[in-house]
Amino acid sequence: MAEQLTLTGEAEEPAKAIRPAPVSSAFSISQQIIDEVLTSGGNELDSILRIAAYFKKDHSTDENADFLMDEYRRFDSNGGKGFIFGGSRVSVWFTEGGIRIATGDTALTDAATLVTWEQAATRIRELLDMGRYMPQSELDKVDGHEVKRLADLLWYLHQDCAEGVDYFLADELFKGGFPDSTARIAELVAQPEQRRVILDGIYKFVAAYAENPGILRFRFAVGHMRAALNGLEDLEREPLVFTADESVSTARPSFITHDEIDKTRCLQAGAASNTATIAFTPTFYMSIPRKKRLIF
Repeated sequence: MAEQLTLTGEAEEPAKAIRPAPVSSAFSISQQIIDEVLTSGGNELDSILRIAAYFKKDHSTDENADFLMDEYRRFDSNGGKGFIFGGSRVSVWFTEGGIRIATGDTALTDAATLVTWEQAATRIRELLDMGRYMPQSELDKVDGHEVKRLADLLWYLHQDCAEGVDYFLADELFKGGFPDSTARIAELVAQPEQRRVILDGIYKFVAAYAENPGILRFRFAVGHMRAALNGLEDLEREPLVFTADESVSTARPSFITHDEIDKTRCLQAGAASNTATIAFTPTFYMSIPRKKRLIF
């Protein structure tokens, strides 16, 4: 039976350490490494901004955990990343059960430690409260990024409407196209009174969709509608106020893990044929971010 590991934190936080469920007792991941992984967010652009925006709404730990699982696994059921800490490689893999972390080139090993989404949610909130999740300059971008994201969703939803559908935002807002249109929508979303008018409009739009799904041209457009509704409702919540030290750094060297390579090869094999031999192709190499290519 695997022994339960106790991961001790740094000296100043002896009572705040995460106690992950280890996959094996053979290896222990330090609290510092766990924090570094959590402060890096998911693999999609601006992940930590979306995380901070959601946590500012003071949701429950369970709700935060559900959000994190969706955020870290956006557009992909599983994925991961690799970091270099003190000259050592640390591999990370996101699963339905949580975040697997291990030293070396793979996190898919019995020696990995599992941080559940509930544990990750608890620790991220602690880091935000302590001002150690992100630097203040990044924290200052959170509200603006959230408003822009909602404006983009409302613009996409308008484009998703079937011909002749009466949208709840004025037609003149969409003149000039993207991004001029979204800038005008963002100005309205940022104003509480105007935002409530928009929220009332989307409530009626959702009700209309329930009666007639044909008002949306594409099935995936339902995701835009739900995300816009949830985001607007969240902005009506009383936000938490976080502050941070500008010295907090989220920069860290990275590398491509074997898990990421194996997954890409499997996807390539499935797309080509069940018997195809997968090579490390120039196309795959160019798909790797430039900074990671140098380390790979």
